Amino acid sequence: MRFSIFSTALMALSGTVTATLRPDDLVTSIGTLTAKTQALLEPAGTLSLANAALLLVKAGPWQDILDGLSDITDTAKQQIVVIQSAEENPTKLAGAEAELVTDAVEGLLNVLSELLQTITGKTGLVQSLPLVGDLLTPVLELLDSLLTTLIDTILEQLDELLGEVLKTDVAEVSSLIAELNVGL
Repeated sequence: MRFSIFSTALMALSGTVTATLRPDDLVTSIGTLTAKTQALLEPAGTLSLANAALLLVKAGPWQDILDGLSDITDTAKQQIVVIQSAEENPTKLAGAEAELVTDAVEGLLNVLSELLQTITGKTGLVQSLPLVGDLLTPVLELLDSLLTTLIDTILEQLDELLGEVLKTDVAEVSSLIAELNVGL
């Protein structure tokens, strides 16, 4: 899923965002989540019915996905705390600085969408194994909640139009998570 409308909106607007950290700090935080998400693309591509049984011994690519998603949610929790604790001294971001932050968010959402679509494509293989769904569903629900909170926290004061575009993009990722949970 590409967010081309988002990219177009970024180019057309020089929105303003009130951030709680320097733009570089926000971009680094989001980049960390993006890198962790991207690292899961390879194991997600190898998911199969044959290796789903390895979950019983906490091994294999399904376990790698569970562990990776848990790590991403833990990292997101930590970043939310850091950002929220710095809210007493917000820094005003505009133009290029705001675009750096929103570009980083777009990158995270694109990689997360790719990962979720890959996992969704593989869940049909394991629908008969409730173990996979039982383990994956709560992690995905927590990820959805934390992702929404993190993005809302970072972009709370974003220019209204640009903020709405990002909220739409986050809603699309949430929809992918819901679709994946239905398939489990």
